[in-house]
Formats: sequence, structure tokens, C-alpha cells
Amino acid sequence: MPTAKEAGLDYQMSIWAGIFAPRGTPKPIVDKLAAALAKSLDDPRVKAKVVELGGSIPPTSERTPAKFGGFVNAEIARWSPVLKAASAGTGTN
Repeated sequence: MPTAKEAGLDYQMSIWAGIFAPRGTPKPIVDKLAAALAKSLDDPRVKAKVVELGGSIPPTSERTPAKFGGFVNAEIARWSPVLKAASAGTGTN
């Protein structure tokens, strides 16, 4: 079976993970959570394990709550039409 690229499809997909807080969480708490996550992701043991599992960790400058929010919004915009089209084909809109 050909890959998407071999079949002539302009297709790119990745798997990502993130940590979310409820809407309205006070900024000092979001900042504290972001700092704790950054510290964990900068730990050499965590980095090594992520690489061992085939993953990667974004650069520090890309790991801010604002950057992640922008990324999530871009992913929603990117995948919404695909999901809507798939849903339309199932009759379960």
C-alpha cells in the first residue's frame, strides 16, 4: 500500500500532547503550571525518555501557554473541515 505522499496526497499529520487548565484559571496558576512543566521537560532524563519513545520536545520558546494556545487553535482550524466532512458521510452530524 502506498504512503499518502506516494499516492499524491499532500498530507501531514503528527501526534502531540499538552496540558490544559480550565478556562478562567488565574494567570499566576497557569504560569506556575507552565514553569513546572518546562522544568520537567528540560530534565535530561525526561528528554532521553521522550526521544527513546520516538518523540521530540519543542524548543523552550515554543512552550509558552500563548504559543500552545495558538497551536491548538491552528489544529482545530486545520482538522475541523476534515472531521465535518467525515461526519457528513456517516449521517451522524
